[in-house]
Amino acid sequence: MSLRRAQIVLLCEDAQHEAFGRRLLEEYGWKRQQIRVERYPKGKACGEQWVRERYPLEVNGLRRSHVARVLLVVIDADVFTSHIRNEQLEESLRNASVDARKNNEPIGIFVPQRNIETWIRHLRDEPTDEETAYPHLARERECRDAVKELKKRCDQNKMPPGTPPSLQAACVEWRSRVLSLSK
Repeated sequence: MSLRRAQIVLLCEDAQHEAFGRRLLEEYGWKRQQIRVERYPKGKACGEQWVRERYPLEVNGLRRSHVARVLLVVIDADVFTSHIRNEQLEESLRNASVDARKNNEPIGIFVPQRNIETWIRHLRDEPTDEETAYPHLARERECRDAVKELKKRCDQNKMPPGTPPSLQAACVEWRSRVLSLSK
């Protein structure tokens, strides 16, 4: 099935995650109408918890679908490491009696450590570390330049020295889980 016909589910914590994920998908040729966004509804629990609880439902939905689909999850590591946040997502599958993510499934997981703003700042060549909680952008859509830079780096498979490990891992997820399995 072609990349253009795929239906994508973007599971994310907030508007900044949505803007970042949607713009990345659009940079790679997906159309807005091909993307279904599942974003944390304000007023319920917290965003990362909501994503972890929703993840098994979306994995099951992907597995039952007869249409080629991709699931892209964007969830901040917050005070944890990206590795721990990934383990929490796997635990949410076990708790819901859902099989673990398989290598041949188009399920990409982006876990910015500490938050998505870390990646945005880094991609803009601003000083960053993965411990500082950087402030939100004034407007979520202002991440377009950072997304274009991420696409360039992922396409070239070239990350400059000092690239946050969580961002390097996202490029691997993107190439191996989303791009290669969605075609």
